Amino acid sequence: MDFVYRLLLCLVHFVYWCCESMAFLCFLARKKCDLFWTRTDLAEQITQVASCVKQLRNVPSHLAFLLVEENVVSVHDLANVVIWSFAAGISFITFYDHDGKIKMCEKKLMQELSNKAGSKIFNNILWDTISSTNGHSDISNVNGCTNGLSNGLSCHKLRVNLMSYEDGRPKIIRAAVELGLREKMGNSKRQERLSVNEADEVIRAVYQSQFGSMPDPELAVWCGSTPCLAGFLPWHTSLTEFLQLQSHHGLNSSDFLNLMARYNKCEQRFGK
Repeated sequence: MDFVYRLLLCLVHFVYWCCESMAFLCFLARKKCDLFWTRTDLAEQITQVASCVKQLRNVPSHLAFLLVEENVVSVHDLANVVIWSFAAGISFITFYDHDGKIKMCEKKLMQELSNKAGSKIFNNILWDTISSTNGHSDISNVNGCTNGLSNGLSCHKLRVNLMSYEDGRPKIIRAAVELGLREKMGNSKRQERLSVNEADEVIRAVYQSQFGSMPDPELAVWCGSTPCLAGFLPWHTSLTEFLQLQSHHGLNSSDFLNLMARYNKCEQRFGK
């Protein structure tokens, strides 16, 4: 009898997987059709994004994209997200996947951005995972322009972070070890417990050594059907708004603006 139940369970899982796969393939086919019938060049998309975000009350300063269930990274689509984020005036963008596939595509992503965006945008993009002259520069001033407009584009810098699981819980564990060593080396005999502010200071110092002064993500978009964060920055997301996308493949500027509009409608109560 147990064999029958196991067989039924396997059958149910297989049917569910087939349905999920068919739904995903239909989604991709629809996105391809949308891109074909509503094709616009990149310059028009940048103008559209820059114009539409001016009508929004809240635009996130730090946007995160989480690739939860996607095994193939679309460098083309991630490059578009970076360009649209720059046009929207976003200052930080983080791409995350559990296994580090995005990190392995870093040079390809840089090349794709260089080819698509041109020097005007590309020179204002910082890469915090590469030790180069593109380091932790001041994001408020570019060529003498401070938060102004240059040919319709916001004059600012966009910092790109590429993260994987090792940048989540393992870094918090490292910070906890540092806290323990600090207490041990100091022979502390204080009676009060470690405060949240002290823990926050040490954790953020661990991240700052690699990613610079990075604010908490205000909006995180997880791509996939399963509501899972896959270990993404557990300390930094207490006030983050999470929105869902079926996939980052075939993403267009209208999808991006829809995410910004949905975020703009969110009302943060901060626990009240």
